[in-house]
Amino acid sequence: MPTYWLTCLHVAQLIALAPHEFGGVIVHARSGPVRERWMQALEQLARHHSLVTPLRKIPSGISDENLLGGLDIEATIISGKPVFRPGLLSHCDH
Repeated sequence: MPTYWLTCLHVAQLIALAPHEFGGVIVHARSGPVRERWMQALEQLARHHSLVTPLRKIPSGISDENLLGGLDIEATIISGKPVFRPGLLSHCDH
């Protein structure tokens, strides 16, 4: 097994053991079987340690509004008061 793959699995183990110490991980990888296998390994390790780990794939070109949330213009105009639309990261908090 290549050394870099063992290092990747070691990182997955550390994240699964102490997810709150790391606060997340950013994986820069092209789509493909290696990235998918690493995410599967992370999910399996998390389940093994009885952790609920929200995994989200976030495209590199995502806008700040889609990532963080923002004002829902249409709903705000209809309701006459500001309506917030949650971003992708808000789903990771549950």
